Amino acid sequence: MAAGLILSGGNMTVLELEQKYVAQKAGVRENIRIGYSFVINILKKEELLKKVCNR
Repeated sequence: MAAGLILSGGNMTVLELEQKYVAQKAGVRENIRIGYSFVINILKKEELLKKVCNR
């Protein structure tokens, strides 16, 4: 565990990993949270990023 984040992702997709990262962020400004949502919406549209990352 580094800087309060749980780093083990196991066999997660990039999208799942990003969603987990954003869920663990606390106390960020509203415009930052909107930016995270924007990135997640882009990731949802990308087929390549739905593959599992097992590294």
